[in-house]
Amino acid sequence: KGYFKGCEPGSDEYKGREEKAKQKFIARSNPYEGLSAEELKGKGNELMMKGQHKSAIGFYSKAIEMDPSNAVYYCNRAAAYTHLSQYQEAVKDCEKSTQLRPEYSKAFSRLGTAHFYRQDYVAAVEAFKKACDLEPANESYKQDLASA
Repeated sequence: KGYFKGCEPGSDEYKGREEKAKQKFIARSNPYEGLSAEELKGKGNELMMKGQHKSAIGFYSKAIEMDPSNAVYYCNRAAAYTHLSQYQEAVKDCEKSTQLRPEYSKAFSRLGTAHFYRQDYVAAVEAFKKACDLEPANESYKQDLASA
């Protein structure tokens, strides 16, 4: 593509462009490089908004690897699994999330959703009730409970 056009091989300019090209290649081959767990979560969230759920799982998984005590990372990955109809994986992540943070209503709501799509309505109702108990003013949780 003419990246080295006008540069003499071995010159400082050539070496600088070569190093820049290497860095771009490394960044493309490892999208997680240099990102904090929170930045990884943010990138996962961006991908979810674009409907790129499978890619989002990779970013959430890397965030979990960096900080396995963060309940939000598991809960977000569960949402991605749910969008891909991988409900058992979503259940596992929601259960881990609620174990880490028992007051996290969103994790119980997502757990209810995963159980609902697995057609385990008893477990779905139980999870949605817990979400409602934790956040009684949340109308969405109430609607989910009524649907289950």
